Amino acid sequence: MPVLFAQIQEVSGASKRLLHIVEQPTEQKNKPVIDIHPDAVPIEFKNVSFAYEDQAKVLNHVNFVLQKNKIIALVGTSGSGKSTILKLLCGFYQMKEEDGCIKLFGHPLQEWNAAEMRTYLSLVSQDIYLFPVSIAENISYGRIDASRDEIIAAAKTANAHNFIMELPDGYETIVGEHGSRISGGQKQRIAIARAILKNAPILLLDEPTSALDTQSEALVQEALEYVMENRTVLVIAHRLSTIKEADEVLVLDQGRIVESGTHEQLLAQNGLYSRLYKKRFITEENAEMVKEEAYSCLSEK
Repeated sequence: MPVLFAQIQEVSGASKRLLHIVEQPTEQKNKPVIDIHPDAVPIEFKNVSFAYEDQAKVLNHVNFVLQKNKIIALVGTSGSGKSTILKLLCGFYQMKEEDGCIKLFGHPLQEWNAAEMRTYLSLVSQDIYLFPVSIAENISYGRIDASRDEIIAAAKTANAHNFIMELPDGYETIVGEHGSRISGGQKQRIAIARAILKNAPILLLDEPTSALDTQSEALVQEALEYVMENRTVLVIAHRLSTIKEADEVLVLDQGRIVESGTHEQLLAQNGLYSRLYKKRFITEENAEMVKEEAYSCLSEK
């Protein structure tokens, strides 16, 4: 009976996802190819507001510009609109004219062919979807023409190669739906390998908050740091180290950007970010200081 119940739940979940896809507006794929100017601004939100169907607005007049090879970190409480920003940028939901304008390399999203647009974006989210195919096919999802050597190189960079080689069939191991046969940290590293192989100029990242053991967390973080190098990055930041590395931090509250600046500038404002820092990040910073002192003592010996 427990097995039957689990199977029913799995089918129900799959049905809901399929229904969600079917209900989405049809994407227009016959639009002309867009000529990108090398100096074009990668991402621009102009007075963007948005509400999911029959719900209150989750974004209210959001404005920001993300320049080439810069990092913007989105910070805020749960439900403040951070994930919606990433979803809109990926074109998962269509906007109305009165919702404002999102531009990718100077062109409104409405002008883009959906398939072409997504070649410029790599998304690494918390809710990682792995297809029930081989690990190699999952890694090459964004670049189906990739060679096996390229797939392995991406996996090595993402700290995924070693655990893949320990699986029964290595890169040909079939994963279950949602990657049910591998751990959370392993799924994260496969998703990062996928982003590395795709090599899109823009990385959209929702940092993992799921509980990982210390070793897995370190491997995931190292891989993330690599994939963020020399790239335009919009990240929903859950780690203080990521926030400190950002060129700009946007603090969201109830769908609005209420503060912006660097980590140090925002702390000096003594506003919402400062309160979030004291509540959420100060323990993390103290832990990092203890680690640094321990490493320093070891190196002196």
